[in-house]
Amino acid sequence: MDPIQTPPQQPPEAPYQPPQPIEPAPPVMPLNSIPPQGSAHPSPPQTMSVMAIVGLVLAFVVPVVGIIVSAIALAKIGKNGQKGRGLAIAGLVIGLINTVVGIILLIALVGASFSGVQQKARDTERRTDINALHTQVEAYYAQNGMYPTLFNMNDTSFRNKDLKGIENDAFSDPKSPQTNQFTDKPSTTSLEYAYTVKPDGCDNISKMCTSYTLLANLEGETETDYTKRSLAN
Repeated sequence: MDPIQTPPQQPPEAPYQPPQPIEPAPPVMPLNSIPPQGSAHPSPPQTMSVMAIVGLVLAFVVPVVGIIVSAIALAKIGKNGQKGRGLAIAGLVIGLINTVVGIILLIALVGASFSGVQQKARDTERRTDINALHTQVEAYYAQNGMYPTLFNMNDTSFRNKDLKGIENDAFSDPKSPQTNQFTDKPSTTSLEYAYTVKPDGCDNISKMCTSYTLLANLEGETETDYTKRSLAN
């Protein structure tokens, strides 16, 4: 009699589990957004260069200092990667322009000042000349009882003989040293000394010269001419 065979035991059935939803795959990062190896954090945002701003302001106030500060700022911006390159370049350009304008104005101011000094020196020389001529003409009158004629004053021989105390330069305006002749009609534009003798037409032969006026045109703003008149009348 065969032994009774027992059927193989079946493993217990697992409890029913509902199907799980499929999770979507993580997005793929673009290559340009992948941080470089060894860098755990992205680079901080760029900051504005304070020195570039200061250089631009100084370019208007103190141009030379503005140029220096802007140049330093531009060099640092290239190294540190800061913002403000345009401001630094603007500071350089504006500083250079203002420096050139300042130099031009300074040259003009110095030139005007030098010109004013020259004008004053020429006016001083004119007064000295007229005073010297006045002294010598009065000395001639004291000896001869008459004043020189216009012809006498323009005659080299007469000057050398009767007006010995006057240098040759005293007969000409310092702005026109080559002209050493007197005119008898003063004008505001003349570069000649004026010697007007009275009465009209006097020649110290048929008619004696009894008065005169010596005049030099001045370049100063307060006085337009310097005049000396005869002491006899």
